[in-house]
Amino acid sequence: IDLRKEGIRSPQGFSFEFSDEEVGSNYFWTTDLFAAYLFYKRHRKASPEVEEFFAKTLAKQKELYDLSYSIKSDVELISPEGFEYRPYQKASIEYCLKADNILIGHDMRLGKTCISVGVINNEKPDKTLIICPKTAKLVWIKELSVWLAEDKTIQVLNSKSEIDPTADIYIINYDLLHKMPDLTRMVFGLIIADEVHLIKNENARRSKFFTELQGKKKLGLSGTPLLNKPKDLLTVLKWLDPFWTDWRIYKEEFANDHGIVLSLPEVQDVIRSTVMTRLEQAQVFDMEPIERRIVPLEVPPELAPQIEIELRDHKKSLNLTDYVRARKLIGLNRVQPAINHILAYTSEGEKIVVFCHHKAVVERITSSLGKSAVSIYGDT
Repeated sequence: IDLRKEGIRSPQGFSFEFSDEEVGSNYFWTTDLFAAYLFYKRHRKASPEVEEFFAKTLAKQKELYDLSYSIKSDVELISPEGFEYRPYQKASIEYCLKADNILIGHDMRLGKTCISVGVINNEKPDKTLIICPKTAKLVWIKELSVWLAEDKTIQVLNSKSEIDPTADIYIINYDLLHKMPDLTRMVFGLIIADEVHLIKNENARRSKFFTELQGKKKLGLSGTPLLNKPKDLLTVLKWLDPFWTDWRIYKEEFANDHGIVLSLPEVQDVIRSTVMTRLEQAQVFDMEPIERRIVPLEVPPELAPQIEIELRDHKKSLNLTDYVRARKLIGLNRVQPAINHILAYTSEGEKIVVFCHHKAVVERITSSLGKSAVSIYGDT
């Protein structure tokens, strides 16, 4: 009996095979491992050999899937003396230790940097490479100084740096990767990519140099809701797991050359079971108070006016007029660092309210941001 004539169609990625020994028996057959995995995952139907093969895989994936939503963990972790990870951070670190490669997709302000340093503490990689936007370098230096459980040599790379082979941790911004080809010849125990959505365009120069880096374990961080933009997600997934290399993206589904199609809910299910943990603020902030963080915006020395230097060093007693003028000059010279921070914040999809003291500062920030910003102040 030809079941195809009866209107029975084979699953995605499968073809029919008929048995002469057992008349009437029909089998689905595939040489695509993922097709077999997906069919078993969807329907829990397979031959005994296939079922045994996938049982352990699905058990591990079920554990990772549950951890990807978890807000607490009882696992014992290494942390610096006097400091302790929050419960949901412990769960995220546990996920990172059990998964091969990881995408931490938590909302902003949930401590992705702290979690990453926790992975360093407990994974103990021989060398770690941290790639981040330029504006985040100081944040990483600060977080490493607070959360590292052991003394480690840290080298912050700039365009004129010579790579120190004895360093334990290297920090570099994305835009410098093409100037450091020696990094591609090194093998890192751990590569951490902060704001990993910045490589979403696989044809960009930064992405090409980025994907040449060699790491035994890879950790990407992004608070951007990538699942709302599946096309952006694909490049990140390819970096984390070679399984995604042959997939294409459409508006509502992923598809590969073997005819297998995944809906977006299935994509989220698969990646949470393999590489991604993601929490939203609403899941966490009912447990603990919201923290507010002051980000210092230092004026580069070459831009600081002499009156600011005198004010900072308290070498000169200023009258009220000079003091007001000094504050305005300081504010104007902090505009560019402020814009860098604003852009880094809003790149993760959130809006921000910026308070300024001087109208000139408001006007300069607004003009720099263009149509993406509106302003309101006394003259409005």
